[in-house]
Amino acid sequence: MERLLFILDVDYVLTKEKRPIIRLFCKDEDGNNFIAYYANFLPYFYVYSNNAEEIAEKIKNLKIQEAKIENVEIVEKKICGKPKKVLKVTINNPKKIPKVRKIIKDTFSVETFEYDIPFYKRFLTDIDIWPAWIKVAGKEKGNKIFVEKIEKAEINKFPKLKILAFDIEIVEERDSEKIILISFVSNYGFKKCIGTLDVNYENYEKVSSEKDLIRRFVEIIKEQDADIICGYNTDSFDIPKIKEKAEKYGIELRIGREDSKIKSVRRGFVKTFKIPGRIYLDLYVFVDHILSPNIKTEVLTLDAVAKEFLGYGKKEMSFKKMQELYQLKENLEKIVEYNIWDSELVLKLCELFLPLIFSISKVTYLIPFDSCRSTYSQLVEAYLLKNAFRENEIAPNRPKREELEIRRISSKYKGAIVFEPKIGIQENIFVFDFRSLYPTIIIAHNISLETLNCGHEECKENKVPELGYHFCKKTVGLIPKYLSFLVEERKKIKKIMKEEKNEEIKKILDNYQHALKIVSNATYGYMGYIAARWYKKECAESVTAFGRYYIKKIANIAKDFGFEIIYGDTDSLMLTYNKEDSQKKVNEFLNFVNSSLPKPMELEFRGFYLRGIFVKRREEEKGAKKRYALLSENNEIEIRGFETVRRDWCKLAKNLQRKVIELVLNKKVDEAIKYVRDIIEKLKKYEFEIEDVTIYEQLTKSIKEYKQISPHVIAAKKAMERGIKISEGSIIPFVIVKGKGSISDRAEMNIFVRKEDVDIEYYITNQILPAATRVLKALGYSEVDILSQTKQKTLFSFFRS
Repeated sequence: MERLLFILDVDYVLTKEKRPIIRLFCKDEDGNNFIAYYANFLPYFYVYSNNAEEIAEKIKNLKIQEAKIENVEIVEKKICGKPKKVLKVTINNPKKIPKVRKIIKDTFSVETFEYDIPFYKRFLTDIDIWPAWIKVAGKEKGNKIFVEKIEKAEINKFPKLKILAFDIEIVEERDSEKIILISFVSNYGFKKCIGTLDVNYENYEKVSSEKDLIRRFVEIIKEQDADIICGYNTDSFDIPKIKEKAEKYGIELRIGREDSKIKSVRRGFVKTFKIPGRIYLDLYVFVDHILSPNIKTEVLTLDAVAKEFLGYGKKEMSFKKMQELYQLKENLEKIVEYNIWDSELVLKLCELFLPLIFSISKVTYLIPFDSCRSTYSQLVEAYLLKNAFRENEIAPNRPKREELEIRRISSKYKGAIVFEPKIGIQENIFVFDFRSLYPTIIIAHNISLETLNCGHEECKENKVPELGYHFCKKTVGLIPKYLSFLVEERKKIKKIMKEEKNEEIKKILDNYQHALKIVSNATYGYMGYIAARWYKKECAESVTAFGRYYIKKIANIAKDFGFEIIYGDTDSLMLTYNKEDSQKKVNEFLNFVNSSLPKPMELEFRGFYLRGIFVKRREEEKGAKKRYALLSENNEIEIRGFETVRRDWCKLAKNLQRKVIELVLNKKVDEAIKYVRDIIEKLKKYEFEIEDVTIYEQLTKSIKEYKQISPHVIAAKKAMERGIKISEGSIIPFVIVKGKGSISDRAEMNIFVRKEDVDIEYYITNQILPAATRVLKALGYSEVDILSQTKQKTLFSFFRS
């Protein structure tokens, strides 16, 4: 019988003979659970030697404790594009590959490859199925299918998946942490909060102790049998705390399917946890790794992320307030309500992000658990690994420590070109961008590790400007070939979307094109990432060299067409043109440029802006790159590089700067000066909220690893001494208070600060005035001018006629 199944998770179990059986945890179209077992796949790796035939039999006859070499065969593969004879060494047990590989490498002094590819990834790649819909046929026994045939299926829909979001609350009691609440909210109507609090509240279940709370947590996960378990920052906080308490009370966290225990695993340098048979997602990691570069908030708290994506955030409740309510045993229902609402937010975010996570899995062949946690470079590498197999290419090894150091020392190269911005207010601005500049350069010039400096004389004309390299024109490289697929597939999907009437299918297609964009845009950065398998400095610097060449070429053409260059950087040009035939000139310019560019490179017109402000570098008279603000015809403001879009400035300073920019762009400079003075006066009168003067910084490593003690690190240390749980990755909200010592010494987490404690002079001198003068210096104003209230300028002297 053939079944259509949707893959949730993939792992393997070992038989008594230590042979692996792949387990695919799946759902059918009606939401029924199935486990498909596939027994006909074994782990392997490659060995390269000049005398492959001679050592093949010797390797096959090796006797290795706890491992069995099943087969050694000579196969034709490509190494860096060149055909080679290599040995494919197949063994019985995936866990023993590192041991077998080391023995072979040391015994025969050979090179070994692809010994560190996860077994599930190897299986999905070789069988050519992605973690989405598959067709299977085999013998069935209940919900178990013993697979005889398996293949992928192209279907644009999702099965009925049960999602369960959870969140915990912790308080301090007798100098130790205590979990008091765990809430659950599902997409199928289940809602519950369990805890040790004595409170009467809807959907609340009281347990007698923390031990019973953990035991009940396990029971609920198993009873609900959700396909997806999700949380926010649960890898770093919730799960470790639950695991710690479970170990303390001798409770096994068997919350996976098939009564599996939760597993501690590593993904790169990050420790995480896997729940076998279920998709476990930490949405904070996904936002941090994938979404954060393109969202407005730089504070990745659940509250801030929910407000950006959902339009609403958490309920009001500080840790200090929660601690007070807990100790006084008053209004405990507010803590329960707060806890349940957090799970509600997590569920809504999960429903929003899930289609993109699934789409990334489709592009990269990573299971959703890994798609959620991968960085850009890991996504690109996964994509290249699956396509290297298609091209019969052996993937390069990851660099060892010594190679990493060599790469680190020699990894620097010249970056993008910048046309220095014209300081001050500029009007009638036309903005042009290259469409995916670096990806299209890689495709157009066939930039890849194996095409670098080929031996063909005729290919030397594909020479890199400023550098001595060239790239092959005869054989398409792995990276440009499959990068081209991403670009073309995305164009095709976007075209289909325009004609698609079904909104559900359109949404799935939109997430798929977004996944394609994520991987394609990250490919250039991957080439220059020193820990990458396909790292090549020459390739990365060739991309930027071509980028400089083309942006300079376009700038010269723009001048010939009568445009004046206001600013240019990497893949973008801002031009002015003050004659009546401006739109006609823009069209002529674009057509001429694009006819001169190699395919698929293309310049696009991004838009027209009434005016923009470009500011000076700090302590210099030159214009600052990537720091400008533009005003559109619809009175919308686009801001780049100012403090208003940075995390390490307080809300008051950021809001002030945005207001100053808005007033200046609307020709209201005098009002902008007055606005700054008014804010300073309000500060002096303490007319503000603590949130207004809170600064946010992220701990990018553990507290112990910090050598330079910055304000946020000091604030975090003080908070930890007061019982606040803080871990690597935490966002620290702090305020600078009055007192002796350095600024760092006077940093306190905001929940411990009263308004009268705030160092007003610090905020005026180091936040408000710098934020204002970043803009106003471009118009000739200094901090002294703002404070003195004497200097005045003619309003229209700042604007070009």
